[in-house]
Amino acid sequence: MEEQYQDILNGFVILLLIINTMAISTLLSEKSQYGSSNPVITTTESGSSSPDTNDMNLSANSPAITATSPVKTKISTLPAKPVPVQTLVPARKDYVNIFYMQNKELNTEMPPVYLNLLNPPLIIDFSVNPLNVTDLIPYDYKVLSTEHHDVINVSHAYENAIFLVTITDNDSGIVVAQNGYGKDYGLQSPQTMKVMQRGNYTIGISGMYVNTTISMEVPKADNFPRSANNE
Repeated sequence: MEEQYQDILNGFVILLLIINTMAISTLLSEKSQYGSSNPVITTTESGSSSPDTNDMNLSANSPAITATSPVKTKISTLPAKPVPVQTLVPARKDYVNIFYMQNKELNTEMPPVYLNLLNPPLIIDFSVNPLNVTDLIPYDYKVLSTEHHDVINVSHAYENAIFLVTITDNDSGIVVAQNGYGKDYGLQSPQTMKVMQRGNYTIGISGMYVNTTISMEVPKADNFPRSANNE
């Protein structure tokens, strides 16, 4: 009977050893499969580099947290495009405007314009609108026994309106051309002036009680020598 109990006890011990052995084997297998319990942190940087041998041995099932380095973007600031300057009034063919003034009210003398005319002619076109004034003229008349006193409005160009263009040779001090509107120059408008000789000139513009439009044109050729930077 004792031998029977001894056999049962030995069997029970053997069974416990088998169970413990299987448990230890399972734990070792899981540890071998998953490695460390800590997650793997992989940092990805831009640029090409050879892969690390240790990284290649990682299991595809291993949990990984990927951190990507931020990419800095350089923003270029382009210079503002230059704004093209438009010609106010087209000049004659092969000519260029060196001075232009549109519908300017003149009650004084303007700053002079200086010109070294290398290739004539200089052409000056101007038109003048004089100040308009209104005179109040009394008008008395009688119809039968009734007297009437009225006022008539009469509008006309101001008689003292004047405009003058004077072109002076700086070397000799001689006035080579002069024309205008009002007084000694008549009431014609528009008008054209021309200077046909080469020279270093000062062009004076003055006026009183007028609105004036004036342009000055010279040939493009030879009047504007190119600088060394443009050659």
